[in-house]
Amino acid sequence: MTAGAGIVGSFVPLKRNLIAFVPVKMVVGPRSEEGWEGTGVIPDVFSGQEDALEVTRRLIEED
Repeated sequence: MTAGAGIVGSFVPLKRNLIAFVPVKMVVGPRSEEGWEGTGVIPDVFSGQEDALEVTRRLIEED
């Protein structure tokens, strides 16, 4: 899974040494049209780091 950071924004300086995070866009999935802020992206296929290349090759060959 990913961290779930799906909102893009900028920091805006305020008075008295304060700053505010102002969201300017939200990344959404092309099929669901929902964002993944706070939930992350759940992969279709899980594998360990050591097996990732082999799993990828197998999936390409199966397709």
